Amino acid sequence: MKVVFAVATCSMALSLAAGQWAKPEPIPREKGLYRCQIHVRTDLSRPDPFCPSTPFIRRAIALLHRHGVTVQGVTWTEGTNADVHKRLWDIGFDHFTSDYPEFFAEFCKTIRKD
Repeated sequence: MKVVFAVATCSMALSLAAGQWAKPEPIPREKGLYRCQIHVRTDLSRPDPFCPSTPFIRRAIALLHRHGVTVQGVTWTEGTNADVHKRLWDIGFDHFTSDYPEFFAEFCKTIRKD
């Protein structure tokens, strides 16, 4: 299994924590890693529908959070499925990247990060 991690530098991102569109400020390279993306494939016919697996995602997010790194989720197959994004949000993602801003504008109204 290949897991893709990529640093998001200056792309437009939907920040669910803020509940609004936010353009992340570029951080100088010398300050290190500050944001990471985990690309997630979904197969709803499986008991654990996510690849990488839910336990792997939880461990990766916990490790990155311990180092002050926020984690952005990118779903490949369920871009407008609110149930999938709610599950991913509950796993611990801080942000999502999407091709569907209208979907996320509505989705943001249904969740809150405590």
